[in-house]
Amino acid sequence: MRIDEVSKKLNIAKSQIRYYEKIGLIKIPRDTNQYRYFDDTTMINLKMIMDLKALDIELKDMKYIIELFHKPTTQGCNNDSVEYINKMIQEKEDELNNQIFILNKLKKIHELTKDYQYELNKETILKELNQRREHND
Repeated sequence: MRIDEVSKKLNIAKSQIRYYEKIGLIKIPRDTNQYRYFDDTTMINLKMIMDLKALDIELKDMKYIIELFHKPTTQGCNNDSVEYINKMIQEKEDELNNQIFILNKLKKIHELTKDYQYELNKETILKELNQRREHND
């Protein structure tokens, strides 16, 4: 596949694909005319990048994850990757749980302020605003 086809298929800008190549996040093979040719490995890497990007994973972490994915399986590599991925998953879960907590708090406050009910519910709203998420550490 060529870059136009990949761009349309994955709904990603061609400039973004070129940027990922430029910074070394992906390596795109070239044909005899030096056109980029997207093989299965490159497509897998791009899809992985898109998923990681959706989680707001930093580029340096994306690069490391992609490198781990392509390393030969050894006990050391496996131990490193399991530890690294577990830590990253836990951090993202914590971030998402905190966002869900805040979103639910916002929903409650929104309900309490509907139909000009702010003054009537002011005390309850302030209590909601002061709530903090309890961590399960």
